[in-house]
Amino acid sequence: EASAGLYEPGVFTRHSHLEPLALEYLASVLKKEGYKTNILQQREEPADKFLKKILGTKPNLVAFSTFTYSFPYSKNLAGMIKGTNNKIYTVFGGVHVSSYPQSIDDKAIDFIVLGEGEHTLLDLVKTLDNGGRLENVNGIAYWDDGIKITEPRKRIENLDELPFPLRPKTILEKTRINTLMYPTKSEQKGVASIAYSRGCSYGCSFCASKNIWGKTVNWRSVKSIVDEIEELQRQFRTNTIFFTDLTFNLDKGKVLELCDELTKQKISVSWDAMLRATSPDGSLLVDKGLLEAMKKAKCAKVSYGLESLISEIQEVYNKKGEINALKQILELGNSIGLINKGYLIIGEPKLETKETLDYTKEILKELSLDELRISFLTPFPNTSTYFECEQEKRIITKNWAKYTSDEPILELDHLNKEELIEARKKIFREFYQNSSYEKRMKSKIKRFPHLKKSYDEHLQFLEQKEVLE
Repeated sequence: EASAGLYEPGVFTRHSHLEPLALEYLASVLKKEGYKTNILQQREEPADKFLKKILGTKPNLVAFSTFTYSFPYSKNLAGMIKGTNNKIYTVFGGVHVSSYPQSIDDKAIDFIVLGEGEHTLLDLVKTLDNGGRLENVNGIAYWDDGIKITEPRKRIENLDELPFPLRPKTILEKTRINTLMYPTKSEQKGVASIAYSRGCSYGCSFCASKNIWGKTVNWRSVKSIVDEIEELQRQFRTNTIFFTDLTFNLDKGKVLELCDELTKQKISVSWDAMLRATSPDGSLLVDKGLLEAMKKAKCAKVSYGLESLISEIQEVYNKKGEINALKQILELGNSIGLINKGYLIIGEPKLETKETLDYTKEILKELSLDELRISFLTPFPNTSTYFECEQEKRIITKNWAKYTSDEPILELDHLNKEELIEARKKIFREFYQNSSYEKRMKSKIKRFPHLKKSYDEHLQFLEQKEVLE
């Protein structure tokens, strides 16, 4: 029997505390096959204390789920584990190591799981248990007088065959969406993450998702989603769900099918999903019928990857979106009481200027957005952005810990790092503190009084984070 400790570093959680869904799926698959598993998610505790907690489970194997910015920290912790007991296997998975398997050259890491992990990790654990040959395990990387990468593993086509994630009560008691949401943070219970689909068929230049999923998108059945929600409500009294789908509305028919069933079954749970407003050719992917069906099915919030409001930069990102069309979509959501969130990326190396940032700042005031997230363009490994910026020698650092998207790490033609940081602060503050936002917020609360507490707590949160003056 192999006891697996499944670990996700939580010190990097920024605006929400969500469950480690990938680890929970891995644990569920291993448990189904008779393996003892423990899921640990670090919160505020220091590394040495968390190390004791990991070692206290007496693991034979510890698996890490990592993003690029958390990779150095995870690698350091893995080294501490190996330093205590070198017989414990360490396995890394997630988007960073799938994008950059060369990470295996570190002695702290025994194996890397590339891409979708459930079948691969199970196969690896069984192989280690039985003394099998590593080269026969598809979808891994390991070190053997050099980096060895085995044959790729095929994607899991029937996602319904996977058991529901193994969710520890101790983790679900602490999960929260800290940003603008209904129900608000203080009233949320058992906040759960659910994947209706895996993958994205679009090819945004900055996105590393293809390194996990390729460009194939696989969906679960509506029945599976409804059954999981009902189980969450029974076990944890869940009243809030975050759909992890990269493009929830990739297939409009599937969204409508799910919404119809949630409405029919009278599933009373609020949810949040990420939508794409337009296709690469600029055609609309969102309409009134879709938003109304989502709202009827208790959707509370929709988040749009706008990325840029400058047409030339949109083309670089492969993310077109005509301003008037975006205004129309956001106003539709606003009119029926949906919370609208927008994701923006600033810092395109050749085209971003003081003028483009000023234009962005002014246009944002005209959009019916309730919440804004602004990232700095970050060249994640094995993306088009990475290769182009590497070739042009624009990447300031390869210290992965800085790849949070909250710190500029590219050399720009027209702006320096300090100017970019200051521009982001100014965009945030003018967005939330301008009269049009206040007027829109008051109008929305008057029409939908249940949102008042959500706005109040969100603005308090922004003040605590010193986003607002």
